[in-house]
Amino acid sequence: SNMEKLARSFEALKNHQQSSTSADDTSTKDAKKKDVTLTKKDYIANLTVIAEGISTANFRSLGEFPKFLGIAMEIFLTSCNDSESDIRLKADECLNKVIKACMESSLGRLQLELYKEIKKNGPSRSLRAALWRFAEMAHLIRPQKCRPYVINLLPSIARISRRPEDIVQEALMNFLIKTLPVLGTFLTDTEVKNLMKVLFPNLKHTSATTRRTAARCIVLICQYGRKPALYFSWLVQALLMFVIPVKESFPVQIHLGVLLCSRYTVPHLVMQRAKEQGLKGSFGVTKKEEETGVKDEQLVKIFEYLIHCTRHADHNVLT
Repeated sequence: SNMEKLARSFEALKNHQQSSTSADDTSTKDAKKKDVTLTKKDYIANLTVIAEGISTANFRSLGEFPKFLGIAMEIFLTSCNDSESDIRLKADECLNKVIKACMESSLGRLQLELYKEIKKNGPSRSLRAALWRFAEMAHLIRPQKCRPYVINLLPSIARISRRPEDIVQEALMNFLIKTLPVLGTFLTDTEVKNLMKVLFPNLKHTSATTRRTAARCIVLICQYGRKPALYFSWLVQALLMFVIPVKESFPVQIHLGVLLCSRYTVPHLVMQRAKEQGLKGSFGVTKKEEETGVKDEQLVKIFEYLIHCTRHADHNVLT
C-alpha cells in the first residue's frame, strides 16, 4: 500500500543520512563506501515518494501526520546539502511541493520545522533553504506567536551573523528584510540595543558582503522597531563613536562600513525630520519626541566626517 511505500522511503533515507554522517566521522573511505546504501537514483525516487505521499489529502487527515511532516522536512532540508546537485535540486523541489500542499492545514508546523533548522545553524545550504522559506511565510505568523518567535530567533540571528560565508550573510539579510516588518515591533528596547551590538563588529569586517549585510540589517532593526526616532539616534551616536576622533591608523574597512551604514540611514533621518515638521505644524511635537530624535549637532558631525572622508587615500572610501 501507499502507506507502506512511504514508511519504507522514510526508513531508507533516514538510514542513508545517518550512515553518511557516521561515515563522515570516520576517516577511512572504505567505511564510507560500505555504509552508504542508496544510489543517487534510489535517493531521488525516495524523496519523490515522501513528497507525494505527504501532499495527499487523505494522509494529511491522519493523527500522526504532524510527526511525519516533521521527519519529512528534516530529510528534505538535510538533502539540500547533499554533495550531488541533482539530489539538492530534488530536495528543493520537494520542500516547495510539501509547503504548498500543507500551507493551509499545517502552517504552524511548517514554520516550527523551518525554525528548528535555523536554530541548528548547520550547513550553509540547508540553513539558507530554511531561512528564505521561513521569511516567505513570515507575514502569516499569527500575532500571538510573534513574541515567542522573536525570543527564540534572536540567539540564532546572533550566531548566524558571526558566520564567515558570504552565502549565509546574504541569506541572513534577505531573511531580515522579510521578517522585521512583521516581528520588529515585538522587540523590546534592550533587544534592539543588543541586536545592534551583535551586528556592529561586522561593519568593519574584511568581507564586503558581511559589511553590507550588517549595515542593511542594523537600519532595518531601527526602521521597523517600536521607536524608530530613538533607535536611529542610538545608531548615529554609535557610528560617530566608531570614527570620531578620526585616526590615520583606522583600517579602511571601518570607514567603508560606517559610510555604508550612514548611506542607508540618512534617508530615514530626512523622513523623520519631515514627519516632525508636519507634527509641529498641526499640534506640536511632544517634548519626549523631540528629545529622542537625532540631534542637529550629530548631523553636523556626520557631515564633517563625510567631508574628511573625501580626502581619504583609498578610492573605495572616496566613492
